[in-house]
Amino acid sequence: REGGRAAIAGAIRQALSEAEVAPGELVAVSASANGGRDDVLEGEALVEVLGRGRPPATAVKAGLGESLGAAGAFQTALLVEALRAGELPGIAGLEWPEMGAPELAAGPRPVSEGPALVSAVGFRGKAAALVVAPVERAS
Repeated sequence: REGGRAAIAGAIRQALSEAEVAPGELVAVSASANGGRDDVLEGEALVEVLGRGRPPATAVKAGLGESLGAAGAFQTALLVEALRAGELPGIAGLEWPEMGAPELAAGPRPVSEGPALVSAVGFRGKAAALVVAPVERAS
């Protein structure tokens, strides 16, 4: 989808609908958040669809850097591994987590078992989202 906040929210809603997952069932979010101006739009869209403060979110681009077209794949792989490990990574360099997006933290925190969301936002508000099915925990 293309078109800013509405497109991001629409992509998230579509992913949830296609996966038959309600927003309250999500245990984690991997936000695109590359430190650019679309971060605020993404945060607003996540709050619009998922509600304030739920679920916990991470943003791996802060630690990995912007990888353009490969970013969504990296986000998905890292989210699957976080779910498998039971620990959501913190956001590198996070200084002010109160910007209104779902729960943000600079350090790692436990994550429950269940479905999770990847929100991928490109330049000029292009957006895609997918729901990752629950994964088996590593033993």
